[in-house]
Amino acid sequence: MSFHPIRLIIQACDRAISDRDFDSLMMHYADDAALVIKPEWLSMVKENIRKAFIAISDHFSEPVGS
Repeated sequence: MSFHPIRLIIQACDRAISDRDFDSLMMHYADDAALVIKPEWLSMVKENIRKAFIAISDHFSEPVGS
């Protein structure tokens, strides 16, 4: 079965996030990209987006109740 190229990119990004492989994840972002987490949380440029993904990953990697 053949998948659409965009679907393959999304799957690669999901895998990179799960693996905390932020170098691979950032290969899919332009230098001037923007990431909107919610209306009041906007990350601009690639390095800030990387920091946002790391912070989100750290938040959800903490044990429950800590």
